[in-house]
Amino acid sequence: MFFRIIPKREIPELVRGLAREHEVIGPVAKDGSFVYAPVEDPSRLRLDYGMTLLPAKAWFFPPSETIMTFRVADNVVVDTAVDETKRVLFGLHPCDVNSLLLMDNVFLGANPDPYYKARRDNTLIVGVTATSSPRRRRTLPTSRRTCVISRRPSPTGASPSSRC
Repeated sequence: MFFRIIPKREIPELVRGLAREHEVIGPVAKDGSFVYAPVEDPSRLRLDYGMTLLPAKAWFFPPSETIMTFRVADNVVVDTAVDETKRVLFGLHPCDVNSLLLMDNVFLGANPDPYYKARRDNTLIVGVTATSSPRRRRTLPTSRRTCVISRRPSPTGASPSSRC
């Protein structure tokens, strides 16, 4: 686990660097709303968003996936598929990071889900600080800093904080 505060002006270079080895997912504008989508051009990244149509955790639970294939004739599993795409979820608000930590407790606990675990192990989380307005769940476009948060809590049980 690690934390690093990054000035806003360095974000485009950070995104380009991460995109060399990872699929970068971040908030982008779409039809008057915001969605988490692949970001190839850092200028598309919108860190001034309030809410997205779907939460960031949706990237850990695709609507459908092949988890294995098998031969019926001899009742043999032919292939067990696990998504090991290297991914960065960029620009998450602290509440999104906290929701992932809660999901970690459920899906990485005593009986870890191998599909969630593979996605989580291969995902780097980059959160942003945000200033909340008096309106519920809205965020002013004043994100001042970016905080890089580790892939998962450490094996010692220490949880990453979503504060930077």
